Parts: sequence; C-alpha cells; structure tokens
Amino acid sequence: QYLDNLYSKFQPIEQSRWNQSNIDTLFYAGNQSFINRTLSFSPGITANQYYFNLVQQPINMVTGYQRQHRKSLVYQASDGADPQTTDQYTRLIMNVCQKENIHEAYSKSCELASVAGMNLMQPYLDFTGDDPAQGQLKVKIWEYNSFLVDPFFRNPDMSDAQFIWCQEYINKRVAEERFPGQLDNIRPM
Repeated sequence: QYLDNLYSKFQPIEQSRWNQSNIDTLFYAGNQSFINRTLSFSPGITANQYYFNLVQQPINMVTGYQRQHRKSLVYQASDGADPQTTDQYTRLIMNVCQKENIHEAYSKSCELASVAGMNLMQPYLDFTGDDPAQGQLKVKIWEYNSFLVDPFFRNPDMSDAQFIWCQEYINKRVAEERFPGQLDNIRPM
C-alpha cells in the first residue's frame, strides 16, 4: 500500500521527466517524426522531409572526451597507513574493472545521462557467477524510465531523497533464481 501511495502521488510529476527524456532520446537517435504528429499543419500531405541531427554531435564530443580521458579507481594511503596494502587494493580493483567492464559501464552511464538527463548506476555483488562465496562486483545501469525518485531531492548524490523505486521486468527463470521462496507463486505464471 505504501508503494501504491507513492506511485499515485509522484507518478504525474515523474511522467513529465519521462516524456521529456523520451523526446531527447528520440532526438539523439535521429527520429524526429513525432514533431509531425504534434505540429503537423497538413496531415494528408506526406512530403519527403530531411532531418539534421543537431543533438548527436555535441553529445558524442563530450562522451568521446570522457571515454578517452577516463580515470581509474585508485586507493591512496592516509594517516600513515601501509602503502603496499593500498597498492594491492588498487591492483585488485583495476583487475575487477577490466574483467567486468566497469569503466565502459560508467562511460555508457555518462552517455545516457547526457542524452536523457538522468540515470542511475548501481554497484552490486553478483553471487550467481564464478565466485558464489564472495560475489563478483558488477554495475547495473537504470535508464531514465526504469525508476521513480523523490522529485524534491537537492543533493547531487540523492542522499536526501526519501525514496528511489526501481522497476524491471524479468523472465520466469530469473524470477525463480531471485526468489526461491516464492516458487509456488511463480511456477503457474
């Protein structure tokens, strides 16, 4: 009931963000045909129209620069700590970032954020892969239309947001893996 109340209260506000992000994503992809649907003065006439994608080049310039100059994660010793330990942590995280393509996921997130305005990155441990005991560090990107966030947050890291509600559609096999206690409810679906 709490989630339903949140959704009914904040969905109209978030709907405007989703619509604008959808328009921006269509522009970036080069599809500007929705302008004909909203601003068409003569719907019966279908003339050949040419569109010039003015959005893609500046976004590609910014994200291309980010990809060429992206930084690595580095641990630094502080307060007289052992530098050999931090160097070992640095080598470990660099290995994980290269193996799991975390830098590429970060660059993709920057690109999606520059196109649609906002998205989320979620680091998590995946216990279904090669290391079921410790888990593998992975990054999930939530695109602009897959989450509902408190529209009144002010801090850039969303630390003052009251809620962030993510939603994704999964298939039956993934649902059985994630929720083994609910197999009786999932199997008839």
